[in-house]
Amino acid sequence: MEDWEAGPFEGTITDSHIIGRGTLDDKGTLIGLMEAVEKLLEESFVPSQTIYLAFGHDEEVGGGKGAAEIAKYLKSKGIHATMALDEGGFLAENLVPGIENPVAMVNLAEKGFASFRLIVETNGGHSSQPPKENTIGMLAKAIVDLENNQLPYKLVKPIDYQLEYMGAELPFFKRMAFANPWLFKDPILEALNAHTTTAPTIIGGGVKNNVIPTVAEATINFRILPGESIESVQDHIESIISDKIRVEPVGFLTNPSKVSSIDSDAYKTLEQTIRNQFSNSVVVPGLVGGGTDGRYFYEVADDVFRFYPIRLGPDSMTRFHGIDEKISKENYKEIVQFSYQLIKNFN
Repeated sequence: MEDWEAGPFEGTITDSHIIGRGTLDDKGTLIGLMEAVEKLLEESFVPSQTIYLAFGHDEEVGGGKGAAEIAKYLKSKGIHATMALDEGGFLAENLVPGIENPVAMVNLAEKGFASFRLIVETNGGHSSQPPKENTIGMLAKAIVDLENNQLPYKLVKPIDYQLEYMGAELPFFKRMAFANPWLFKDPILEALNAHTTTAPTIIGGGVKNNVIPTVAEATINFRILPGESIESVQDHIESIISDKIRVEPVGFLTNPSKVSSIDSDAYKTLEQTIRNQFSNSVVVPGLVGGGTDGRYFYEVADDVFRFYPIRLGPDSMTRFHGIDEKISKENYKEIVQFSYQLIKNFN
């Protein structure tokens, strides 16, 4: 608490900032959108097409009872939208080396999410006479083997769009690299995190320092690149680790989303709205590594995009779910203005 400028649940407003949990992720955009709609209603604005505001309550745990149910309800009513817009993109400031202007990341897709539990079961034993295959040792080897044999980096959509759009803004040598990814493929794709990631997140086993446990478990989380799947990731795990270790999917799982189009009228309207409000920004289509509720709306919208103009810099990334989460009052105003103008531009 002492590391916060104000209490995380006090909702303190200073001369320059709004401070508190959720101001960046993701209540700032939610409240900003509602303020924009209230302003339009005050002006007696009548849209030429129906606009739905959909707010889920459980995005952090997969959205199964929030956004998923909303999308299912819309589909049951035969409703199909031109575009769905969610959080998950932002204005990156000094986050892309070589690009001085803000980069508006409009994410067209998101990686899949899957966790697998590795379970080792043995007869255990006494630590004075350890067997050749120790329960915890087998588990540790499996984890190390998975980290040392990660899934490959790939140039897939929409990563290729990122290269095309960002490359044009970079200094000459970086621009040459981005324009010729076949020459500089590995470092570029690594910088863009363009692969299915592997992250051990939970481990457990053993309760006594002189007893080899009979069971040890670890959970490995994967963020799945478009073109791969939950099934292909499980196949990968089983091909790497010992066949004496059981592999089980656990918790919330979802495949990568579809990739939305950059050629649609909806994308062009979104892009133009960003350019009009942030004239010095570089608009870049991309892929978000984290999960959003947007994944549920592909069946009820032609395209699903992820963008709101939250300004993020090197010092703000740790504030997500972290210490001293806050948003500047000026940036919050920009979110309201963006939402207001986007709705008008679709008219």
